[in-house]
Amino acid sequence: QAGALESPIFRRIFPVGHLLLERAAAPTNTDAHRDLLVEPPWHAQLGETFRKLYAEVYLTLNTGAVALPAMGLRAILDLALNDVLGDVGGFAEKLKRLVSGAIVTERRRQVIADVLEVGHAAMHRGYVPSAERVHEVLTIVEHVVHELLIAEGVATRIRSETPPRESSRK
Repeated sequence: QAGALESPIFRRIFPVGHLLLERAAAPTNTDAHRDLLVEPPWHAQLGETFRKLYAEVYLTLNTGAVALPAMGLRAILDLALNDVLGDVGGFAEKLKRLVSGAIVTERRRQVIADVLEVGHAAMHRGYVPSAERVHEVLTIVEHVVHELLIAEGVATRIRSETPPRESSRK
C-alpha cells in the first residue's frame, strides 16, 4: 500500500512561484476538492533530513494542523543555521553570529528571530497559531533556507550559463 506522500494528492509538482496551491481531490469518494500546498522543486537540492522535515511540515499543513508545522519550521531553521554556522550554541548565539559574520543584516536577523519565536511559543508555551500565520512563517522560512543554502549555487550556475557582455572598444 502506497504511503500518503506517494499518493496523487501529495505528489510534487513544479510550481512557477514560491508556493503553489494545487487543486486536488480530497481523499474521499466525494467530488469535494481542496487546495493543497506543494513543495517547491528546489527542496530536492537539500539534504535528506531537510527533505524529510519539509515533507512532514507540508503533510501536516495539508491536514489543517498548525502547531506541529510551526515546530517543524523552527527545527528546519535550526538545521539551516547549523549548516551555515556549525552547532555554536542556542538560537541567540546563532542569530548574533549571522550578523557578525555578515551573513545577514540586522533587519533580516530580526525577521528570523520573529519566525523562530512562533515555533518556540508553539513548542514551549502551547501557542496554536492561525493557519494564516503559519503560512507566513513557512514563506519566510522558505526564503531564509533558500538564501542560506541554495541561492549561491543557483547564482553560480546562472553566471556560468549567461553569455558574457561583449566588450565595447572604441
